[in-house]
Amino acid sequence: MRDSIAPHFLVPSPDYVADRRGMFFDGFDIYLAATVLGATLKSGFSTLGQNAEFVSVTFVGMMLGSFVTGFLGDRFGRRFTYQANLAIFGFASIAAAFAPS
Repeated sequence: MRDSIAPHFLVPSPDYVADRRGMFFDGFDIYLAATVLGATLKSGFSTLGQNAEFVSVTFVGMMLGSFVTGFLGDRFGRRFTYQANLAIFGFASIAAAFAPS
């Protein structure tokens, strides 16, 4: 008789679920920026030059972050480095939400 509970290999671990959520929000942040920049340009809140600068700085930051986290991942392990990255990303997102301007 088969057990009604799914085999253990079909149930994702909590680390797996947390990692996938982190990857979703990290990627979502990049795609959301494109939508928001289009709206700010249309409303006159920003200029095309400011939007280009924002995108350029974002991708330079991603490149530098990739280099640094690559070295840190080799030194401390990928799991710890990724979780530390998600913590920094989360705290920075919360701080940005409370920024006055």
